[in-house]
Amino acid sequence: MPFLKEKASKTAHAEFIENPDITSLVEQSEYLKEPSIESAKQLADGYTPASDYESALPKYVYASDGSFYEASLDDRYPSTKVGYVKISSLILDVSKYQELSSNISPTHRYIDPLRKNELERDVRALSLALPSSNLRYNRADSVADGFRQRLYEDLNHEKTRLPNAGTMLNTLFRMSSTLGGTHGTRTKDGEYFIFIYKCPSCGHSPEDNGHGQKGYALNNNGDPQVCTHCSKTIYPSDCLRLHETITDHGGLSGGLSRIMNVSEYLLLAHTIMDCLRGDYLLTLSDLCFFIDGPLAFFGQPAWLHRPMMELIYSANKKLKEIGKPPFLMIGIQKQGTLADHSRMIARHLPRNHYRFVDDQYRNRHISPVPENGFGYETYFGQDIIYHTPKGNIFVLGLPYPFLNKSHPDFMTEKALDKNYPELNKMLKMTRIFEADIYEGSLIPIIIAHRNASISRMPGGKVLDIASRISFDRRAME
Repeated sequence: MPFLKEKASKTAHAEFIENPDITSLVEQSEYLKEPSIESAKQLADGYTPASDYESALPKYVYASDGSFYEASLDDRYPSTKVGYVKISSLILDVSKYQELSSNISPTHRYIDPLRKNELERDVRALSLALPSSNLRYNRADSVADGFRQRLYEDLNHEKTRLPNAGTMLNTLFRMSSTLGGTHGTRTKDGEYFIFIYKCPSCGHSPEDNGHGQKGYALNNNGDPQVCTHCSKTIYPSDCLRLHETITDHGGLSGGLSRIMNVSEYLLLAHTIMDCLRGDYLLTLSDLCFFIDGPLAFFGQPAWLHRPMMELIYSANKKLKEIGKPPFLMIGIQKQGTLADHSRMIARHLPRNHYRFVDDQYRNRHISPVPENGFGYETYFGQDIIYHTPKGNIFVLGLPYPFLNKSHPDFMTEKALDKNYPELNKMLKMTRIFEADIYEGSLIPIIIAHRNASISRMPGGKVLDIASRISFDRRAME
């Protein structure tokens, strides 16, 4: 590691260039490669033409995206940092958006930018400021302990409250207590409990939490508990285990991206639950959710993919029972090996064709798949590659149409067209909102990202300055 303000050597890279170990490393490694022309043509034969969709479309699009930044509080002490996470969401009226365009040709259209800007007014943002490196919130004994308290306060804050769902912490309690959740339970009298299997501070785990499990059980109607061994506070949000990404020396480091992922999907679940618990069930049927990224939870909070899968299935089941179409949810992957693969083969694919990425396809063309199937512990949706009539290539995601993964022959059924009646509606929505401004981009995600993204300059620099001013004021008090 360099000293503070020490400049890097201009010749240090030479050893790596001349080192035969690098060539050996590449030669002995497997990695994603562009297929030959012949194999790409054979691969393209497995793609299916998209059918026309002329039925009713969702009335509204809900799109969300997140961004994060870690700001230093003082140039003299750059290791003292605070982490910022911003989740932006917006609602777009589909019919009004369609009125904006004038078709120039079957594959090109012009969008009036001034009228488009009028549709961007209904944008909301959830912002989190979290202690990072060398920052002990509220005089906590460690950065991690302060982070846990701050995360709990943010999830339980009024800024996250929706009329029927309550705060995001209330939603976390419900998700933990579903049949698909393994981190909580709901009693017969309607109380929700979150299970914390061991104290985050000392690792102590009581033999019985009162519900036949080890650890602690925290009630949604009560306050955080205290560890019976070390007397440190235990918070319901500790079930996410996001504090495990934190060290006193390195701070949040790579953990901010995981926090962003969880926050974005928790906000999505929060919105769905608010519709289900109030008078907005019919509104839910009119929605199409555009989500930036794969339909999955990663890292320590990956267990949330099960209750998310159950929530989506149960909500759509309710809509079906009252004769309404299910709501639509579309994930879009801009990065990753599958996105790279799709771009490699795009020129070989017929337009307006798609393919469900089953485990056999993934295992043969992308990367090895474990015995229990790809994404068994993380994904709640199925990946699909779609080559549009305009020539754009997308990696899209549709939620699995099952209550859980114990469905018979799930590994096969999850990638069959017949199980996704909303497929052609999804492809139609993709065609409506596809844009040429960025490769494989969709208008709702572009708008959400523009309102969520924190650029290093000037946005990040402004946060650096704002953080220093805030802490300087505190130091003067």
